[in-house]
Amino acid sequence: MLTKQQARNWPQPLYPDFSESEYEDRVRCAKGHMESAKLDILVLFVG
Repeated sequence: MLTKQQARNWPQPLYPDFSESEYEDRVRCAKGHMESAKLDILVLFVG
């Protein structure tokens, strides 16, 4: 069940599975791949 949150963006993940530097590297890498593929949105599904 989803819980409505007031904020959508936090300075760091609420429950990180890895360090902040690793998180930043993964986001930077994803943005680089998206730019090279000319994508402007990324949708993640957790199943």
